[in-house]
Amino acid sequence: MNGKNLLIYIDGHVLAMAKDCRVEMNVEADEVDSPTAGYNRVYRPGMKDWQVSASTLVTTVYSSLITHGRMVRLTFVVRENGSLTADRMTGSAIITKADVTGSRGSLSTGSFVFKGSGSLTQQSGVL
Repeated sequence: MNGKNLLIYIDGHVLAMAKDCRVEMNVEADEVDSPTAGYNRVYRPGMKDWQVSASTLVTTVYSSLITHGRMVRLTFVVRENGSLTADRMTGSAIITKADVTGSRGSLSTGSFVFKGSGSLTQQSGVL
């Protein structure tokens, strides 16, 4: 998969000019008792969590969208053959980090972390 095909939407607005995007999903492994396991450990899936991080060029459009502490609707899509009709994952997230930097004479950049709140739901069809 080419990195340019991973798109992130915040409240329906694409996070354009993204330089890096990362989607992380985790599940805890809960140890359970099993009378047939002997001296082997047995696990079952436990609590799940997810987060998305992105580094992007920052424009005035993002100043109203990306404010830390704000709850947003986040969607990420893996685009196939230039089409946005691919499967996508959607969920609510709180912006836990908003770090914007800039130096004189160059474009501002920012890095953002979105911590998932609740589950991600998979959807199909046109955005």
